[in-house]
Amino acid sequence: MRGVLQQIQPEDRLAIITSLKFSMGDRGQLCLVELRSEAKQLFQGLTQQLGATGESIQ
Repeated sequence: MRGVLQQIQPEDRLAIITSLKFSMGDRGQLCLVELRSEAKQLFQGLTQQLGATGESIQ
């Protein structure tokens, strides 16, 4: 499962964490990697290149 936790609204974060805990079970692992700030430019370039808009990817 891949996701972008910083995109989750603050009021929804507890529910997401609870769901992840349930999905992982007693023996699951969560590997969390924080991207560098430069990644934003990379992803913006890719979405423009692919013609994706905010509405089409939400």
